[in-house]
Amino acid sequence: MTANGKLGGVARDEEAIRVLAMSTGAPADEVRALFTRESTRLEVDPVALRGAVGAPVPDEVDRMAKTQHASMATPRAMCVLLLLGATVTASSQNDSTVATPLHARSGGFGSHPWECLRGYRQENNACLPVNVPANGYLDASGYDWSCDRGYQKSGNACTLTRIPTNAHGDDRSYGSGWECNRGYREIDGGCTRIVIPPHAYADSLSYGPGWRCERGYRAEGQTCAAVKIPAKGFLTSEGDDWECAEGFSRQGNACVSDP
Repeated sequence: MTANGKLGGVARDEEAIRVLAMSTGAPADEVRALFTRESTRLEVDPVALRGAVGAPVPDEVDRMAKTQHASMATPRAMCVLLLLGATVTASSQNDSTVATPLHARSGGFGSHPWECLRGYRQENNACLPVNVPANGYLDASGYDWSCDRGYQKSGNACTLTRIPTNAHGDDRSYGSGWECNRGYREIDGGCTRIVIPPHAYADSLSYGPGWRCERGYRAEGQTCAAVKIPAKGFLTSEGDDWECAEGFSRQGNACVSDP
């Protein structure tokens, strides 16, 4: 290369630096330092680099790069120009685009256009491994863990579920990890036998006394009392009370004819 050609290349490099600084608002000295550092190692085609940069390049810089590359005047300088144009622009504009981290794949939404692979969980802009404790397993989501049957979550561990007498384990992810057998109800962390009074039957509801009165009886304390139906009255659909027939009104324990 002749002395004039070398000087011309330097002038074009300085013009590239000037355009980049003006387009991005970055200090010229900072851009020149980056330009000098990167230009010593880049030996690639600017056109190919444009497709690999991934961050936005200022229009003026892009146009200049295309023009310079067309004449093949300073191809290495244009590579640096495009690379730094994308880098400085992203930095100066605080671009919200986040690079895909390790253990992630594209396909997310919003400010994170990526999602962590199965077995990893997102924390800020990184994918960290899901630490599955002993007696645990990775759940269906792939981002968390659950405990094996017979164990419960306790902090970051799976602890053995202690099942009281007359109870059995269940698979719910919440609660005590066990439930009382039929005919028993939970009282103070244990299972107490349900005493079913005459004219009653066992009830599977988790609340209440554990039994329900037969039709025609109503609960009174721990017993079932017969529903006394007066003349002109009838048993309600619930079976534990009565109403008066049409033309009669309830007054106390009797049905009285309407005036």
